[in-house]
Amino acid sequence: MLLKGNGGKVRINKVLDQVFARKSNISVLRALKYYTTGISGREIARLTGLAAKNSLITLSHLEDLGLVKSIKGGREHLFSLNRESYLIQNSILPLLESEEEFERAVRNEIKSKLKGKVVSALIFGSVARKEETEESDLDLCLIYEYKKNLGILEEIINSLSTKLYQKYGVSLSPLYLGKNDFIAKARKGKTPVKQIIEEGEIVVGKNLERIIDA
Repeated sequence: MLLKGNGGKVRINKVLDQVFARKSNISVLRALKYYTTGISGREIARLTGLAAKNSLITLSHLEDLGLVKSIKGGREHLFSLNRESYLIQNSILPLLESEEEFERAVRNEIKSKLKGKVVSALIFGSVARKEETEESDLDLCLIYEYKKNLGILEEIINSLSTKLYQKYGVSLSPLYLGKNDFIAKARKGKTPVKQIIEEGEIVVGKNLERIIDA
């Protein structure tokens, strides 16, 4: 069954097939989530990385579905979420909020397993740079104090890797570095420690400056 929208038709059955028919749909909805007042199509294109033409095509499609509304604002139309929409209230916004929580949940899993077990644990690589693809692993640098504890740490990471994959679909790629080895490579600017210092995000443990200057 189909209902007419603003120039398009909205399905009653399997309506999410329309909502997620294009990758650009979710990109635009995600960008609009943070604005209660309308923003221009040009600004939406900038926020999403879409070409201006593709941004407007997507906005038109979402407006047809009743998910987005537009008003004339000066020389440009301004777009915002239709927050009265059933799908926006009950599907889209909760899904986007869950997406935001996803990264925090992964970090919390790592933190809970490694607190007190490492000098520091840092996410680095494509995830830290926010450049990851479907093929990317989660690169995790693990700085440990004593080599005698490495075996125990590896067992913890093996367990953590299994949980992250089963629960979140995330593949963990650990890099183990002794504290003294990390300090020596940091002071010489050696890779990959140089990159870890530049882009690493601490999940648990000491700040890198405190480690290097110790």
